[in-house]
Amino acid sequence: MTCAISELCCKAVLVTRPQNTISFIGDTAVLQCKTNNSRLSMRWSYHTKDIATSTGVHARFASRMWLNTSAEGQFDLLINSTQQTDADTYLCFEAYWDTAQANLTVIGK
Repeated sequence: MTCAISELCCKAVLVTRPQNTISFIGDTAVLQCKTNNSRLSMRWSYHTKDIATSTGVHARFASRMWLNTSAEGQFDLLINSTQQTDADTYLCFEAYWDTAQANLTVIGK
């Protein structure tokens, strides 16, 4: 696909948006996010802090969070061993053009 930068920005959208998710403490939560244009920058954040960008999960979160980028445009956030403190609203940003959010609820077993 060959396009000008302005065309890429106009056509960039999230084709899979994260959904509200419930996880039991200690399980793995998956928040899905996928874009139609994998060449643009992606980000995940919560508590107004960046968790991850297209280059990977920030070191502060890397012990329990990682990205599934196995398919073209896929940018899923996986949270291992969920804890009560993980419960919050998560935001997936696609190059600042399209944003989606989902709430993660963590409950005891």
